[in-house]
Amino acid sequence: MPEDLGGDFSCGMAALRMADGNGYVKLYAYDPDRKACLLERLGKPISQLGYSVDKQLQIICQTLQETWKIPVNNTELAVGNTVWFEKFIGEAYEKLEHPCSDKVMELTYFYLKSRKADENKDEFVLVHGDAHNGNLLVTLPGDGFKLIDPDGLFYEKAYDLGVLMREWVEDYGQDPLKRGKQRCEYLHRMTGVSEQAIWEWGYIQTVSTAFVLLQIGQKDTGRKMLCVAENWVNDVSHK
Repeated sequence: MPEDLGGDFSCGMAALRMADGNGYVKLYAYDPDRKACLLERLGKPISQLGYSVDKQLQIICQTLQETWKIPVNNTELAVGNTVWFEKFIGEAYEKLEHPCSDKVMELTYFYLKSRKADENKDEFVLVHGDAHNGNLLVTLPGDGFKLIDPDGLFYEKAYDLGVLMREWVEDYGQDPLKRGKQRCEYLHRMTGVSEQAIWEWGYIQTVSTAFVLLQIGQKDTGRKMLCVAENWVNDVSHK
């Protein structure tokens, strides 16, 4: 994958080496110069298996909880932070000629400051970084699931769960705020991760991913994500 879209190759390979096939696709060999790797063969992603959104969330969370336990050498991983988001969101907002309201931007920066303030490196784990339903594939025997394409981050668990808040925007229906809070609480119940941290990363991920999609031509999905963010900005209970 291109470095600007697929993450850092060396960090991704480091994550796969550490996992050694546990919860992540098995890495057999790789060439850092060519950015090529030989991986275990897997089946279809869960996005193609006909599962409900709740079932997909359950399977992804179960897999993540296992991978969060993997012993890590954090010197080989990228340490997560809010700096990239602050820079990218600000630049994209101007480049896209202000595609959302000022309130959305204000709350996004507020949540970025909150996540930075709450950082506790003693609780950092190996996080995937983009564990959506296209990156979790069934094993060939059909007896389990494994993640592919990790970013290779050493960061807080809520970062992974924030990705799940931005996905399946159609499932939020006519009441994105209510449905969003329900999903956030569901993720909290399944993982024990702070509901507030999940919500904040969910908001940040929704806005930043919308900006990415708008820039690469997937405007319909990008606008839907921003519509969700506009609805979520009214949730004073999470401020």
